Amino acid sequence: MSIQYIMNAKIYKDLMSTAILIALLTYFLIPLAFKYYIPLSRRLIFLNTIHWPPFVNFNFPDKLGLLGTQNYNINVGQNITIGLWHTLPEDMLPLYKKDTHSYNYLNSGHPIILYLHGNAGTRAGWHRIMLYKILSKMNFHIISFDYRGFGDSIGTPTEKGVLDDAKYVYSWIKHHSGNNPIILWGHSLGSGVTTKLARFLNDNEAYKPAAVILEAPFTNIEEAASRHPFSRIYRYFPWFTGCFLEPLRRNKIYFKSDINVKYIDSPLLIMHAKDDNVVPYELGYKLHQIAKESKKDSNIPVIFSSFEAKLKLGHKHIHSAPDLPDIIRKFMDTHVLNKIKGY
Repeated sequence: MSIQYIMNAKIYKDLMSTAILIALLTYFLIPLAFKYYIPLSRRLIFLNTIHWPPFVNFNFPDKLGLLGTQNYNINVGQNITIGLWHTLPEDMLPLYKKDTHSYNYLNSGHPIILYLHGNAGTRAGWHRIMLYKILSKMNFHIISFDYRGFGDSIGTPTEKGVLDDAKYVYSWIKHHSGNNPIILWGHSLGSGVTTKLARFLNDNEAYKPAAVILEAPFTNIEEAASRHPFSRIYRYFPWFTGCFLEPLRRNKIYFKSDINVKYIDSPLLIMHAKDDNVVPYELGYKLHQIAKESKKDSNIPVIFSSFEAKLKLGHKHIHSAPDLPDIIRKFMDTHVLNKIKGY
């Protein structure tokens, strides 16, 4: 038996061992970890341990290119503190004095956007900052914050917890802004928070948001998880539900936007890119159809804007769509501001 033959046999054996180990890890150990280590699914849904970009000093948003932006740390109770940025409309920058609280300008008459970001990263994410700049240039106030456990915010995220944070921030805005219109804007996972918040606010006419904008939304967390690229190799196995979806239920993570949109009485704009490979375009369109059907006997507008795959906007770059400002401006002028007293 030649030395070359022995070496080839050893290499083959090592490759087979590695392949078996990978198969065991992929098809057995990972599903079992999801099934029996319940916190794992919660951590992967929120991905709040990913702090990107790293080493951000949230006290100095101007160093990230955000002019007229102040940082606040707000105590929402139960030892939970959340970090928040307020970015001024561009035409107010000449009036802005850094030694005054920017929230004193929230009653300026400019519409206010409460931005609820998706999972992973912080309010300082590059694509998020790009959106703030566009909205500021369009003369919106922008309130962006990190849910508990994200960025510089203290606590552990849960579906109930992030909703409580959003409720508190909304009340904080109302306290400082008077009757200025507030628009909810939710991206990805934040769209699930947004629809739940909008449904909650809908019961109080004085607190009802002027409009709701959903960017790259999904119908519910189970459909989103089932269509996520990570689940591709598992979704056709009979134990997929028990190993991957059941733990979400045990963590009380549902984000049922397909139910919540039915109870939203504010003008609704849904935007989705056709090349989104994280939350498929079909889920955003399906949510639009559900919302539209639920409003067919009312005058509440439900608008859907899609972006062609050739634009390469994917899951988080709708901010770079050339016609985004026109879409937002038309939606606001046609369906929102002309129906608000004083506009």
